[in-house]
Amino acid sequence: MDRTAAVYNGQKNNTIKKNIDNALYCESLCRMFDAVNSLVIALQEHDKEDKGDWIPDIFEISSNILMDIMKDYNMPDLTILL
Repeated sequence: MDRTAAVYNGQKNNTIKKNIDNALYCESLCRMFDAVNSLVIALQEHDKEDKGDWIPDIFEISSNILMDIMKDYNMPDLTILL
């Protein structure tokens, strides 16, 4: 492969990678907005009722959203790596 073709392929690969990153970010962000909204409602209800020392775990919510996105797009199950 000559130098010009290699540069072109590199730029093309970077564009594809950037678009994939943006798509994943946008999808996860949209789902996080809904999840955080539900979490805020749950926190407000928690303030009205005494449910003990309940602490929401935003990292678990975010991880579940990422796993759901992967399932929705038939990506391999990465939980086997845990």
